[in-house]
Amino acid sequence: MVAIKNKALGMDTLLNPAKISSLLDALGNHLKTDIQLWEIQRLIDIFKEVDSNKIINKVISPEEGLVKTSNINGASVVIPVSGDYSEIRKFAHELFVDNYLKDENASIVVLNGTTKASIAKILAETLKSYSYNIVKTENADNTNYEKTVIYDNTKGKKPYTLEFIKKRFSKLSLSPEIKLGGNYSEDITIIVGSDYRGK
Repeated sequence: MVAIKNKALGMDTLLNPAKISSLLDALGNHLKTDIQLWEIQRLIDIFKEVDSNKIINKVISPEEGLVKTSNINGASVVIPVSGDYSEIRKFAHELFVDNYLKDENASIVVLNGTTKASIAKILAETLKSYSYNIVKTENADNTNYEKTVIYDNTKGKKPYTLEFIKKRFSKLSLSPEIKLGGNYSEDITIIVGSDYRGK
């Protein structure tokens, strides 16, 4: 992507329609998109402002301990060490942390409000993989919570973290009740209800 940026934004490319056409043809063989032309122009404008020195480059290799080489039907392949892609997903999540989430660094406690053992730990591990600052997990005051509840103990001082958590739950088809305040020392308290399935 860095090479494409440098190539595409070079004056000899921008001022040469034939080169632009050639570049689009080359990308067209390896890229499919439903982005509209006006959106592409906007992306170009944004891309011009990207500092290449701030782009993070990482290679997933056997040295990272996440993948290994193997032989399948005579073909040399690279496969996940764990047997699935969970560790690689965790690696990617930790690499691409949203700056707003990082800056707020909200302390979060996850409480189990159900009779399902370890459900709070499952949610906590999922959120940790997305770089949320989970400080502890334990049982709630009772096990009768039918719906998951989120307490914003900062009263609106960590808005991005709260919004990201809400979006994370919406992907799980959950719409937890948001309450302000609460007798908790952490910034955000999540009480897991029986509507959470542990996915």
